[in-house]
Amino acid sequence: MGKSGDRKSLSAKKPGILELSREQIADRLRREMAKAGGTVVKFIKMMESFRGEIPDEGKRVSAALKAMEHAADLDKDDILASAEQQRTTLKKQQKLFAQALDEKRDEMSNSARRAKELKARIEDLNDEVRQLNDEYEQAKSEATDGESMIKKAEQRMDEAARMLDDEMVAFKDKLNHKNLKSAPSAPSDEKMETLVSSLDFDVAETQEPDEASADQKPCPQCGGELAWYELYEKWGCYSCGYQEE
Repeated sequence: MGKSGDRKSLSAKKPGILELSREQIADRLRREMAKAGGTVVKFIKMMESFRGEIPDEGKRVSAALKAMEHAADLDKDDILASAEQQRTTLKKQQKLFAQALDEKRDEMSNSARRAKELKARIEDLNDEVRQLNDEYEQAKSEATDGESMIKKAEQRMDEAARMLDDEMVAFKDKLNHKNLKSAPSAPSDEKMETLVSSLDFDVAETQEPDEASADQKPCPQCGGELAWYELYEKWGCYSCGYQEE
């Protein structure tokens, strides 16, 4: 039998090779051995056919030898040669089986290497996930804290604006109060001049950037005059709402 036939019998690609029981392996080996040494198979069948008539095993062997020689012209040497062929086939099958197991070992080695690579990748991904979680928590915290700060700043602005607006309303009320008309007459001009000269009317103005002190910057949108917003530390236009970035 050729090598292709032998390899086909117990190929590594045959499913379930690692799960075969001893009896299943033996059955497959017997079939392969029978293909190589058919004379032995015939002789054994001949012996078994005499079992009922010849109980003694030795006599059955002799009877079977005579019957084989008479029916098939095969003597003892032919049968022994056939038995040796079966042994040779058995050794070949053992070798093929060992090769099949080596192939399985290679497959397992590839699987082990793949598992190692996947484990390393999982560790890398876990590191990345941990880093992303840290960044997520940081961004979430910044967003939460930022929103809280925005709301507080908004509240402080409303309170400050309301306070200043109340001051202006009270100031206007004072100027428009009807009792102002019945107030005592103003001091004489000479006394008023002395009073005014003793007062400091210099208003503490916001110090704007030096580049705008000599040449006021025009608004790029409407051409109006830009003002320095101290609260935001940037230039802006009250007319159109433009603000420099």
